[in-house]
Amino acid sequence: MRAALLIASNGMREEFDLCVQAGVRPLPVGASGFMAAELWKEVNGDMPKYFPGASTSFQSDFQKLGDSSTGPDELLQISLRW
Repeated sequence: MRAALLIASNGMREEFDLCVQAGVRPLPVGASGFMAAELWKEVNGDMPKYFPGASTSFQSDFQKLGDSSTGPDELLQISLRW
């Protein structure tokens, strides 16, 4: 039996970069894992670049988007809120 090989989605990365270049603020749901988690870490690590002047409330919600224990209903509500 072979072990599964996971490859990060280059397409998601490309779309993320295109959005940033177009001035769209990305909202990756890191809790979903894989490439989204990598993008979430990138945005979280440089919040002023992606979300200048982000409120404390936004930052709190953004942390939940990266937490795998956040349930799908709450992830959806947070995503719709911002």
